[in-house]
Amino acid sequence: MPGFVKYGLFVLAGAAVALILLGLYSWLIDPYKGYGEPEELPPVKISGKDVFITGISGEVYIIRNDRMISADIGDALREGDVLKVVDQSYCQIQFSDRGTAGLDSNTVMLMKKLVNAQKDMQIRTEVLMGSMLYRVKKLSENDQFQVESDGVVYDVRGTEFIVVRAADGVLLAVEEGTVHYTVDGQEREVPLVRTGEQVFIANEDREKGSVYPLGESASLRIENMRFMGPVSVEPGSWPVTVMIESSPPGADIYLDGRKIASHIFSGLFDGGSKLDFLVRKRGYLDQALHIEVKAGEDRIYLVKLEPAGLDDTIGEREETQSFEGILNRMQSDHDKEMESQQTRFNGEIRIRDQQLQNLSDQNSQLNREKEDLSDELVKKQEEVKELRKLMTQIQELSNQQ
Repeated sequence: MPGFVKYGLFVLAGAAVALILLGLYSWLIDPYKGYGEPEELPPVKISGKDVFITGISGEVYIIRNDRMISADIGDALREGDVLKVVDQSYCQIQFSDRGTAGLDSNTVMLMKKLVNAQKDMQIRTEVLMGSMLYRVKKLSENDQFQVESDGVVYDVRGTEFIVVRAADGVLLAVEEGTVHYTVDGQEREVPLVRTGEQVFIANEDREKGSVYPLGESASLRIENMRFMGPVSVEPGSWPVTVMIESSPPGADIYLDGRKIASHIFSGLFDGGSKLDFLVRKRGYLDQALHIEVKAGEDRIYLVKLEPAGLDDTIGEREETQSFEGILNRMQSDHDKEMESQQTRFNGEIRIRDQQLQNLSDQNSQLNREKEDLSDELVKKQEEVKELRKLMTQIQELSNQQ
């Protein structure tokens, strides 16, 4: 064999080995291997009797028997479990086929009671801190669904509402339906909170909670937390896992126009669902992803964002760094700060309103007492008049004798 042929074969063999090594290195080291192509995931098997996780954004943990476990979609919760959602994260759970609950950032929930008989369920969750949005469908007569927070117990029959455990008290805001509640085991004079109403129980004055119209801050929070529906729990009807991951990390992920995550999101959906995702990061071009969920096709979609060109970058800079853009950002920051304080301010206002109402009630009571005393004085005056008349008659009779 000629020398140049041997040399050529040697070069080709070396190149092939180099490519194999490079491929192995990329496969082991590069976390975004196979970018753009959806990768298969193992299917999630759920039981129709379980309370289980259907959506996760960020970091979520289950504390069970003093052990911290990283949570995943499809994980079933047990009685006594604590579900912890850290900062800039979100989690959604499903109560069999009875309803769902969304846990906002910095929320801790205790699964205080979970009894699932053949037909009836008894569920009691406790909001230890943070905010939870509940959507519970119409329950049967033997079902029991209760939410507790700081000694306030809400009894639910079928409704959509949010419970916020704040530093100064507990807020219940009802978007739809009716919630019955007690405070420290005592039923209130008005124990029902109906559609479009809210009640705040302050730590400092637990006896004075009053029902008010639904506040703008609570309505906004409910709207922002409502983005995933329940999945079917019919036997043999397994939900499908859809996971979205962005590169570079830190991109915002939107589902049907609502921001649901940063960098990575995973959720369970029924087959046939149509999902519209948008992945967005400053300095990069937006990437849209339209997914038609198919049964048995559990997938992770790795979305790689392309850097924005010069014109797009300058346009973005002009939008975000112009005087108007700066004002918009300042306004946005101001709105966020106002929103974070709104619950506390609303609670303080309710306390002041309740105090004014109490003073008004006391004033009304004093007026009623004044009227009663006035009536009694008139009666006494009439009695004195009659007594004087009688004395005059006695005196006349005495003079005649």
